[in-house]
Amino acid sequence: MQTQFDCLIDSFIADKVGLSENFLEEQLAAQLKAHLIDLHTSQQFHAAGIGNQDVHHQDQSTRGDQIYWLDP
Repeated sequence: MQTQFDCLIDSFIADKVGLSENFLEEQLAAQLKAHLIDLHTSQQFHAAGIGNQDVHHQDQSTRGDQIYWLDP
């Protein structure tokens, strides 16, 4: 895992994008993908916004992505 992590950090420093081949094991990556598909299918993602709990603003010209908050 250290080798993959080093590769990720080195590519981020060089290219401002972190890339690492086989950073996750294939089975874990497949499980994560299936979980994301389930979350999307069950409409668990929400429109992303700017701000915090007190002041929250949604503006698609600034943020057009969707989010899902991970609970501890």
